[in-house]
Amino acid sequence: MEFNSNDDLRRFAKHVEEKMEYLGNSSIAHDLREWNETAFLPSELLGELRIILKRVESLAIIDSELKQQVGDCIAAINKAFGQ
Repeated sequence: MEFNSNDDLRRFAKHVEEKMEYLGNSSIAHDLREWNETAFLPSELLGELRIILKRVESLAIIDSELKQQVGDCIAAINKAFGQ
């Protein structure tokens, strides 16, 4: 999965939101839905998504594919921040 634009991030966040809803984690699903509907400055957009994805990454209920995708997205965000 590529993360080259804000649109890529928003599509991925929607995908993760749907997975969280399916897995019964409505709290994270809600946070992702709210994130996707809010206008942020670019650094806020990335920072807020990274916070939510770190919560997702720590869940034992996610499969290895989603865990890898979430990790890749976090790495892309970190790279954008020069980390």
